[in-house]
Amino acid sequence: MPPEFNARPSTKDLIEWFYDAAVGAREWDGAAQALAAAFDADSAILKFQGGAEVELLQQTENFAVCERDPAWTAHWHPTTCGSSEPWR
Repeated sequence: MPPEFNARPSTKDLIEWFYDAAVGAREWDGAAQALAAAFDADSAILKFQGGAEVELLQQTENFAVCERDPAWTAHWHPTTCGSSEPWR
C-alpha cells in the first residue's frame, strides 16, 4: 500500500485515487491492496470487462483466479484462465 495510507484508507481516499488513476494523474499501483484494506478484505481485484475483453488494472498478490471454481472462472474471466497471455 502506498506510504500516504498509514491506516485503513477511507472511501473518499479510494474515490480520489481511482479518479486520479482513471484520468492518468496517478498510477494504479497499490490500488488493489488499498481497496482490500479499506474493506478489511484479504484480496481485491480491479478490472474492466466488456464482453470477452478483460483488462486487469490491479490485483492483490494473494488473488488467484484460476484456482477457483472452474465455472466461476469461465464466467468472470473468460479470456484469462489457462493462458499465459496478459489480461489485456
